[in-house]
Amino acid sequence: TFAADAAGSTVGILTGSTAAYHFLNNQGTLFRPATVRYYSKSTVMWDALVAGELDAVYADRTGAEAFQSAQGGYQRLYFDASPGGGVAFGCHPEYGHLLKALNEGLVAYKVSAAYRNLCNASGHVPCDCNGTECASGWSGTYCDVRCIKHGHTEGKVCVCDTGYSTADCSVLCPDCSGHGTCFDNSFHDGTCVCDQDWYDPNCKTRCVVSECFVGASPAARAQCNATTGQCECQFDAIAGYWGGDQCNVCYDGYYGTSCQQTCNCSGHGACTMGTDCSCFRDEVRGHWGQSDCSVCAEGYV
Repeated sequence: TFAADAAGSTVGILTGSTAAYHFLNNQGTLFRPATVRYYSKSTVMWDALVAGELDAVYADRTGAEAFQSAQGGYQRLYFDASPGGGVAFGCHPEYGHLLKALNEGLVAYKVSAAYRNLCNASGHVPCDCNGTECASGWSGTYCDVRCIKHGHTEGKVCVCDTGYSTADCSVLCPDCSGHGTCFDNSFHDGTCVCDQDWYDPNCKTRCVVSECFVGASPAARAQCNATTGQCECQFDAIAGYWGGDQCNVCYDGYYGTSCQQTCNCSGHGACTMGTDCSCFRDEVRGHWGQSDCSVCAEGYV
């Protein structure tokens, strides 16, 4: 029978992890495995569990949750054996019925003095551990995110003071120049969301596509840079790959009425029909030759 302390079982641990250190430090007291197998890669360890080579694994909470989410059909138990970590047993489905007994044991443990000492040692997890609240000054799913400078704890959320954002309320919203909004609170990233036609981190640069390269003939195929707000050429598979001083000719290496077709010039030349390559010959892009620009021009290596 699979026991809570893994007695008589083969257990896998990940070398070099905090969880492994705790497991080995308490082997023979909290844990009594028959065999311990060491792994340097977590993927190999979890694969061994699936293959039936292990009865259980001792892992950190994040790793156990990721495995269960990806694999399914496995149960896990959290037991806060130390303030710095916990136990996560991933077991085969046929051992799942033991979780009921393990949970009953945890309920009994939560009314003990040892449990109160454990919670007090952690400092930021309330001793009722009802899963809905963090201690004052802490926040996050596991109550491990500080919330002390520009926010206060409500449940598990760090509620930010006006003008502050990010999970720990540490980022002050920038000045959005009257042309954007910085959404404050712990669910936003503390950056400006600019109004239409305004750009850059402070929304102080105005850019209207119709005002880019005015007078260009043929008409410019322009766009506003999403970060800087500067006029630039459209350059993607849908709009085409445009270049030139006024964004109205195909960028080197592309051709066609919409500049969406790639020249057959080995990436080292321009064309108008696909194969009529005009090879690059400059110090930046190199000096290329032959009909498809595939070799160095004479005199260059």
